[in-house]
Amino acid sequence: MLKEHINMRDDPWLGPEEAQAQIPPQAWPLISHRGSLTHHLRQLTANKIQFSLLTHGWASALTADRQTLNLPPTERTWIRHIEWRYQSNLWVYAVTLIPETTLEQIKKKLTDWDKPIGELLFQDPSLNRRHFRFCQLLLQNQFNGLHEQAPLELRSPNTTPLWTRQSLLSFRQYPLLITESFLPAAYGTLSH
Repeated sequence: MLKEHINMRDDPWLGPEEAQAQIPPQAWPLISHRGSLTHHLRQLTANKIQFSLLTHGWASALTADRQTLNLPPTERTWIRHIEWRYQSNLWVYAVTLIPETTLEQIKKKLTDWDKPIGELLFQDPSLNRRHFRFCQLLLQNQFNGLHEQAPLELRSPNTTPLWTRQSLLSFRQYPLLITESFLPAAYGTLSH
């Protein structure tokens, strides 16, 4: 059901080794964290970080994302746009793509859609993070149209590229794709 390899040719994505050589050293521990980002952010901020669900609903996934998820063209995708803020500063903006068949599995466990999905996913022993890939992403670029729902401050013409990670997860053998963009405020705070 899950695609074994992410096709990295003709795109800006880097594997972990290449990315570690380019990502600022103070940012790497946060950006490469393999566990629950929800849990990790709460630990780092003594549970003072704020989660917001910006929007969610059925939408078309980009062709590249459909290929990564190995989805047929007819399968619908539930897309969630969220943000994490600490002391009013935006730390992380994320997009989760959940194919309809995966959503049916998640809905059996998740009753409050306003909460971070990581609270559910990382408690389930069947969860498996299959791949990590990284790039610097300018959110207003057409490269990732899913980011048109990004917070306004990220869509200004002066926004610099953000280190972004994407991971393919398997929840009870059903795929979902998470793309998380990290702002310098997040790892800048950690280096002090």
